[in-house]
Amino acid sequence: MMGGRLLSNMSHQATYLGNFDLAVQLARAAQEGSRNATSATTMAMFLAMEARAHAGNGEDGACSRALREAERYFEKSDSADDPLWIRYFDAAELAGEGAHCFRDLRSPKTTHEFVTRAIELTDPVYVRTLAFVRLVHAASYVQQREPGQAVAVARGAIELAGSLKSHRYLRYIRDLRSDLAPYEGESEVREFGEFVAERYPNLGGG
Repeated sequence: MMGGRLLSNMSHQATYLGNFDLAVQLARAAQEGSRNATSATTMAMFLAMEARAHAGNGEDGACSRALREAERYFEKSDSADDPLWIRYFDAAELAGEGAHCFRDLRSPKTTHEFVTRAIELTDPVYVRTLAFVRLVHAASYVQQREPGQAVAVARGAIELAGSLKSHRYLRYIRDLRSDLAPYEGESEVREFGEFVAERYPNLGGG
């Protein structure tokens, strides 16, 4: 099970780096290598990593299949079977993974559904998780050609994140600014760009 965890972590990193085919292979290796030794919760996480990789590749059908299977495994979860390191992977986390998937597949309405579920289920103390989910939400508004709504949600996420400045978090901000580039003539988008530049002066161009 720990070997599967390491492979799934490598899959997640490969997805982050854009190596989606490798990410799929690693996630599947995690599943196959630990199928007879892993808990239902852990298998759900492995499948969620596969779904994320398929989404990055634009493979809607394969992503939805993996995500549905992840949900089926999660329904069988029993905390008594879980190692301590998988306890973080709850219903909110799975919903957040779904939100990321459908953002990458450019399916904003489905993204909204998963975001809503993730926010409802996430304990407010987990501000980092909520900030990420809200930035995913903002990206989905851009996909719906609603830049004003996108920057409003993104501002809220940034305020919520507070002093958070991890590389991954800043990548979300940078990607959102790039998504908003076609709308930079709109005052709300310009003001958001100024807000981000003041808050993160070393972030670089969008």
